[in-house]
Amino acid sequence: PSLAVLLNNFCDSRMGQQKWIEAQTVCMAAFKANIKRPPEKVFPEVPPEDIAWGLHHWAVAGAHAGNAHYHGAVEAELEQYRCELGPEKISDVYFQLGRLSLFRGDADDAERLHRRSLDDRVKAYGWLHPYVADSLAAIGQCALVQGRFSVAEKYEIDASNVRKLMTDSDPGDITRSLLGIGIALEAQEKFREAIDLYGQAASACESALAGSVAGPWRRPWGRCPGARNAKSPEAYYIAVAGCRSAIEDQLRLTALSLHGTGRIFVKLTPSALAGGFDESALALRASLLGPRHPLTLQSHLAVARSLEIQGNYADARAHYLRALGIA
Repeated sequence: PSLAVLLNNFCDSRMGQQKWIEAQTVCMAAFKANIKRPPEKVFPEVPPEDIAWGLHHWAVAGAHAGNAHYHGAVEAELEQYRCELGPEKISDVYFQLGRLSLFRGDADDAERLHRRSLDDRVKAYGWLHPYVADSLAAIGQCALVQGRFSVAEKYEIDASNVRKLMTDSDPGDITRSLLGIGIALEAQEKFREAIDLYGQAASACESALAGSVAGPWRRPWGRCPGARNAKSPEAYYIAVAGCRSAIEDQLRLTALSLHGTGRIFVKLTPSALAGGFDESALALRASLLGPRHPLTLQSHLAVARSLEIQGNYADARAHYLRALGIA
């Protein structure tokens, strides 16, 4: 695994220098190093995103070098190692490849990879599984980027239904589904329905946070699942880290819900109420991520736009300047 990390870093540097043939060689070496997994008693299993990263860059570098095409090259390599990786891991790698393609701006290729992942996941796990819901939501995100808003809404609803039918669904996943449906509805200008979904998402976040932090912020960690009965410092640390991660996730989702509500209120009526939602989201992001984080910058822009619409140009300018300073 350490060798694979070094090779992936080496691959990144060659990609940055546009040395495509060298990058392709190193990326394939990283991919092969990652799939040659040592015994689980010695090292943990290699995350699928690490496997996907090397394979993804190998295909991109090959396309730039004129030696291979991205379409089809990935599948050929994965099929070659299907027996070694196993169907579950193969589906995870396809999912990560889809995410990377969407990050590159290739929504069509991302959707194709996510559909392949969905097929493998349904065969491996059945329909009622969180990974299946993740794939459905990912296809919805691709459709949203492509401007197929009604299709995006359908897949986000399908993902939400899968998560609701599961008794052990993660609250964060439920919230993400509500937000995904809300964004698709907002894109179709179904503003009242979208506001309702954003409100549900915010309420779900609030309920989850109340369960995680039932009291002063300085003393919540002892109530984290597994922390109170931890039999070692390591177990306590893992439990606390998991609890903190869940809380931060809920705060991020709360900010998204507030910004969504603010966006719609600004469209419907330029009232101070809209600015209140955006300002609350800004306060959350600044406290969680820090004053110079890119998402804090986005929140400053949202507040500034709201203030500008209301004619409050001096305060809007101040927020635009803060955003510029972060940028």
